[in-house]
Amino acid sequence: MMYQGQFSPFLERRYNNMELFNESLTLVSSYHLMAFTDWVPDIENRYVMGWSLVFIVMICFIVNFSSIFEGIFK
Repeated sequence: MMYQGQFSPFLERRYNNMELFNESLTLVSSYHLMAFTDWVPDIENRYVMGWSLVFIVMICFIVNFSSIFEGIFK
């Protein structure tokens, strides 16, 4: 992620921003997975973190599909 932000390997700025967005949400999703271990003993907190993870994945899904459809209908 640091490489992506520093060097911007894609030619278009839009692609660099999309890659940073995807990398950030992947990192946040990975941090959510720790909530499903024994470190979080409360079942209610695990349930809430599960829904939080679902919303993060859906945001990523929607943004990426809107980017794909934007490219198709140009």
